[in-house]
Amino acid sequence: MAAPAPPRSPFEALPRHTATSILSYVASDDWLDFRLASRSSFEIVHGGAAAGGDEGSESLWRLALVRDYGFGGADDDEFLHRAIRTRARGGVGFLSTDDIFTAPNLFISWKHWRRIDVCIHPRSIIGYGRPRQLKSIPRSETIVGPHFLRAASMWRKIEQWCDDEERSGTLGREIKSSLLPGKPLEPNSDGGIRIAKTSAFKAVNAFYSGQRDPRAMHATAAQPRDFNPFSGLFGGFQAYNVISSMRWTEPDLDSNHRCGGEPIIIIAQGEMKAIV
Repeated sequence: MAAPAPPRSPFEALPRHTATSILSYVASDDWLDFRLASRSSFEIVHGGAAAGGDEGSESLWRLALVRDYGFGGADDDEFLHRAIRTRARGGVGFLSTDDIFTAPNLFISWKHWRRIDVCIHPRSIIGYGRPRQLKSIPRSETIVGPHFLRAASMWRKIEQWCDDEERSGTLGREIKSSLLPGKPLEPNSDGGIRIAKTSAFKAVNAFYSGQRDPRAMHATAAQPRDFNPFSGLFGGFQAYNVISSMRWTEPDLDSNHRCGGEPIIIIAQGEMKAIV
């Protein structure tokens, strides 16, 4: 005779919508532990046996995306399913505009945002390995998924302009080749900016984290005849005998930089010289 099935817990005996409603008061990371309790618990969190998600589990992970990663409650499902893969170790850059994809369900979307979160806030992990719960991070410094998607869209447009020689000529190639790979940026990890609203800044720097100084690129050799001093991402100007070019800089987190008493992060730097 087959062994009798183990008795169901009182929680598992609850109607599915009731169990889902109760879990909404629990932190998202705790759902990952709860799902290991039994098959029924797994199905509450992830849907059916195929773990493809169903209406109940999708509502849970929709809440997690809104609560953990700044998505709006009114965002449509297509937007909520968009996520970004992190680069494999040894790859160039942290995130790439080529790595945006549509997740098959909202849990997969949340999982990829969590990976980005852990890469940016490694010092906020409690314990080692599992559990994965993060310590409390000020709301102004958490990652916001829509910021990353908008940053990806912005950088993609810049890349497309740089690649289109009919619009950008040789300047686009110069700008794109000067961009530095993106990296996870936690301004406060080294005590640089203790009071800052940095969510959008983290998103922008995840794809590209500055520009090489065009003069340094030609420091050991004669400048080519077609060298363009205006390859800064923020443009430049020439007025009479003065030339200036503004480039996207690697983040300067020196807390001595202040404006109106508030700490600031320098994101652009220009070099000005007079033509004799």
